[in-house]
Amino acid sequence: MLFAYYMERRQIPGRNFFDCLVTLPYMLPGTCFGIGYILAFNSPPLKLTGTALIVISNMLFKQLPTATKICSATLTQVPRAQEKAVRDLGGGQLSVLRTVILPGLKPAFLSCFVYNFSSSMTTAGVILFLIDPGRKLAVFKLFDAVYTGDYALASLIATSIILVVLAVEGMAYLITWKAGKRRVS
Repeated sequence: MLFAYYMERRQIPGRNFFDCLVTLPYMLPGTCFGIGYILAFNSPPLKLTGTALIVISNMLFKQLPTATKICSATLTQVPRAQEKAVRDLGGGQLSVLRTVILPGLKPAFLSCFVYNFSSSMTTAGVILFLIDPGRKLAVFKLFDAVYTGDYALASLIATSIILVVLAVEGMAYLITWKAGKRRVS
């Protein structure tokens, strides 16, 4: 959300370059990023291979183009006059972010979170390169169960993934919904 804000509203220099950089994960195959992450994070001081942190960072940057575009589109619906009004009343940049931008981007945040979490829970491409050989993700267990013909186990794993996704997304919705109800203007 902050990246989209700085790209759209603050008009930083080199904006087109950063936009291209953010879109790069969608332009290149996941295999390239998997191998790139292994090469970049395979030696100290940033030795992350085999950890959950490398998987999370990969999912974060893989979904960044979608989140940035959703937030940029939502920012066009937040009037600049509201930002100017906060500044005219003596509010600083943090006040503008806290009172105008972040509340205006709440629907975009929820949309981005739902899309990114759902697609990250079922991704298999680049993750293949980033996990330890001794660990298996639920998606790979699901593929193995289907491949071996154990459809009962595959159904159980698929149902478990669906329930985890629904529970996490439900909690995110409740948190954003309750935060919106408490806000009094």
